[in-house]
Amino acid sequence: MRKRLCVLFLIAAMGFSLFPISAHAAIDTQFKDTIASANGRVYVIQSDGSLLYWGKGTFNDAAGDQSPLRAGPIKVLDDVIGVYGDWWSGFAIKSDNSLWAIGDCADGNGGKHEDTDPPIKIMEDVVEIACAYVHWVALKTDGTVWQWSYNNDSFSSQKPKQIMSGVKQISASISSYYALKEDGTLWGWGENYSGALGVKTAETLIYSPIKIMDNVATVYGTGMEAYAIKTDGSLWGWGSNSNCIIFTGAGDEHAFAPYPDGSQSVVTAQFTPVKLLDDVKKIDGRNHLAVIKKDNSLWVWGNNDSGQLGIGTTQSIYTPTKVADNVIDVTAKGAFTIFLKNDGSLWGCGTNATGEMALGKFDNNTYTAPFQMMDNIAIPNTAIYLPSPWAKADIGKANELNLVPDALNRSYGAQITRAEFCALAVSLYEAVKGVTIIERKTFSDTNDINVEKMGALEVVNGIGNNLFDPGGTLTREQAATMLSRLAVVIGKPLKEENATFSDNDQISSWAFAQVGQVQTAGIMGGVGNNVFAPKDSYTREQSIITMLRLYNIVK
Repeated sequence: MRKRLCVLFLIAAMGFSLFPISAHAAIDTQFKDTIASANGRVYVIQSDGSLLYWGKGTFNDAAGDQSPLRAGPIKVLDDVIGVYGDWWSGFAIKSDNSLWAIGDCADGNGGKHEDTDPPIKIMEDVVEIACAYVHWVALKTDGTVWQWSYNNDSFSSQKPKQIMSGVKQISASISSYYALKEDGTLWGWGENYSGALGVKTAETLIYSPIKIMDNVATVYGTGMEAYAIKTDGSLWGWGSNSNCIIFTGAGDEHAFAPYPDGSQSVVTAQFTPVKLLDDVKKIDGRNHLAVIKKDNSLWVWGNNDSGQLGIGTTQSIYTPTKVADNVIDVTAKGAFTIFLKNDGSLWGCGTNATGEMALGKFDNNTYTAPFQMMDNIAIPNTAIYLPSPWAKADIGKANELNLVPDALNRSYGAQITRAEFCALAVSLYEAVKGVTIIERKTFSDTNDINVEKMGALEVVNGIGNNLFDPGGTLTREQAATMLSRLAVVIGKPLKEENATFSDNDQISSWAFAQVGQVQTAGIMGGVGNNVFAPKDSYTREQSIITMLRLYNIVK
């Protein structure tokens, strides 16, 4: 017993940190594409990095394609920063740049992955993936492009092989492949029978990449067509155009080299790229197209038999028509259009035959007008703070207890503001007490309801002159004081003990007793080396976890 007490005393004397010393910031990276689709299925990444998936071929397959379990979002992975899909395949890229299959795929080692299997890891160091019908192309962090297939064939194999280097973006159509190099040149290889490579070639199958055009900003392949957005914002298209979706195309007749038996293929298609639109920054679709212009307006045209154009009818049109504003991303690889607005809300229109609209049911209706499906979707190309590994489990528990407001379920490594900490405090108080705080104390510099609630309970007092400074960064000693006062108003005050940190003299007199209380209760510790660092800032994930620890004491 005496030996155990000595150990406990030594831990206290060292100022044992309740957070890992090296974990003051969460994993910091950027989201890539956060919405994607394939045949009858949709994938989205929420702002916390969780991947949701619904529609045909999802993992809840016991009741068949018409199971209601498939018609609503299913969480399949965490720590996801990019998602990609087409045909029967789907892939996720995690924050460590590992590539995971969430649809049909060969694993690169001879194994085959079905779309109803749990996600499996395919390879490391991947920044983008493109899906053809039975082939896949991956872009690695070093700029190299790798290709593999579902079956070994004359064109590719199940084992990934390097195709190119110096590449910054990739795409694929049904059986053609595209790589945009760092110098802005666009290259392609694969099937060219229908002009999908945008160049007239002697052979129908091109095994080595050939140059298509210069000054390209992004490339998009789909079906038997492909599109490029040039650096000046102009959109160009080429390929089969059997459905007249390349509306400015007149078509070219091209005779391929004779076959060994003397026969020859003469094909009419859009072999030469033609300009479609100006001021474009994103394109998606297949039998219909959805384009986002530089002003974030969404324009559509093409097949509309399921209302996928969102124009209020099922009449197909082949002239670009505006349907929405404030759009930053779109996916449309089925008889639907799913788009993301700049506020993180997800909207959709089109078929619901296999649950594509995430309504929790299959009704075979045509949703001809866009409607909001959900919110809190991650914004592409924005910074993300995923939970640090040490914080992930506890943040999950806090969410299960509804202790974390939606607005704080993101950017976990960011410094928390005074108003945000009040929001956490309100969530904890109302969860424990089972009542809604109706009292209010107003401040002259904010009308934040959570600040007013905590002010009324005297958990916060402001900074003087009836000011609160809601956007100000919360310090560690301020957090300790609020946690202690919160325990008091809940009716379970913390035990009074003196703090034992080596920098006690740096703790403000008004916070000294409360720092001792939260240290003794195991709610807050030091930052290492017996240091509390009272004036340092506090992160969102640290705040969430200390609220969870207080909850476990006062519940």
